[in-house]
Amino acid sequence: MTTPSSPVPRGPGSAARAAPVGTPVPRRIVSIDVFRGLTMLLMLFVNDIGDGELGHIANAPWWLKHLPTEIDGLSLPDVIFPAFLFIVGLSIPLALERRIARGDSLLQLVRHILTRGLGLIFIGLCMVNGCHGIPLDAAAMGISGALWRVLLFLGIILLWNRWPDARDWTRWLWVGVRVAAAAMLAYLLWIYRADQEENGVVQVVWLQTRWWGIVGLIGWAYLVSAFIWLGCRDHGTAVAGAMALLVATHIGGKCGALAWWPSWLKPSLEGLAGMSSMAVGGMVVATLFRPNSPATTPKSRITWMLLFAAGFGAAGLLLRPLWGIHKNGATPSWTLCSVAIACAVYTLLYWLIDLKKVTRWTLLIQPAGSNTLLMYMLHPAFYSLLAVLGIAYLQTHFNEGWLGIARSAAVAAGLVAVTALLTRCRIRLQL
Repeated sequence: MTTPSSPVPRGPGSAARAAPVGTPVPRRIVSIDVFRGLTMLLMLFVNDIGDGELGHIANAPWWLKHLPTEIDGLSLPDVIFPAFLFIVGLSIPLALERRIARGDSLLQLVRHILTRGLGLIFIGLCMVNGCHGIPLDAAAMGISGALWRVLLFLGIILLWNRWPDARDWTRWLWVGVRVAAAAMLAYLLWIYRADQEENGVVQVVWLQTRWWGIVGLIGWAYLVSAFIWLGCRDHGTAVAGAMALLVATHIGGKCGALAWWPSWLKPSLEGLAGMSSMAVGGMVVATLFRPNSPATTPKSRITWMLLFAAGFGAAGLLLRPLWGIHKNGATPSWTLCSVAIACAVYTLLYWLIDLKKVTRWTLLIQPAGSNTLLMYMLHPAFYSLLAVLGIAYLQTHFNEGWLGIARSAAVAAGLVAVTALLTRCRIRLQL
């Protein structure tokens, strides 16, 4: 958060100017990292319950699974991904302002946004082709699907880890590690083959877009949201207007108003508008932490956040009669109601952590919350490693009912702890 006295340049074109020497670097807001960590913890938990390649707990309660398309409503898993997109938008102004304070030019900011967004899309594409029940052809690849996934995650970690800065010979050691990791990833993509059935005939195929996966969808939403912020910067009204335009585009797609758009791009535009609106919703809240915000005190900031949550929720409920609240259908009511819930939860965390300083319980969540890509990848990597080692115990034990749910909770908590430990050991992914 930048203090009112911080001489950070403003305006759409001000990012092109280097910040004055000595400009304060905005500090991290602890509640954002905690919110991100808690959201990822819940994502790991519900994925372990519902994903067939992970824990896949039988006879779990309905509210721990995504609701079917025909049911109008929300369950816990239905609001987790939107909460993460909300956090992405909440974090963008702080992260990019930190770069501006360090002297990054507009060109450097654009390069950073493109590199990060495209990196997330690449990782998402690899994960959606290697995971999510896609049958990898071990005979064609020469290695098992489980080993392919383990090596994929290892390569991603080695390539994108934030290795320590060095000016001696160790600098070339880290360069060598990155080159080796890139070569390994290139080899894994070269040998990749999957079985795909079409009209009763099984074909061996290479990488397919299929869908972009959670990480890839975050990458697309990040690209849109980050460039919106570069254009709007501290103008909260402009950020809110951008969100309204995205919501209108989403609604227009549902209503058939995008018939003029190329048919093969229409679903992508509609879906991208819906996802990006959730991230920009987080940016709307983030403007409350900027120097020229109407919220000049923590109390007024909380009041504004609650008003935003109420407004998002009211808009979602007003649209509910049109298409209902459906995660699988990606309806506008689902996006807006989910953003409302995320906004209300973050308000509570901001009050508890940043204002009341109740932080002891966040000792593991906060460091893991600053390294969520690693935490997310550790989940499929864990089960893939068990498969490589031939350990099938979790596939046959503690995989049903409340005992299985307790196991999924333990797995999720364990992955958070491992992520916190790796983060303290300077294993931190940075795209």
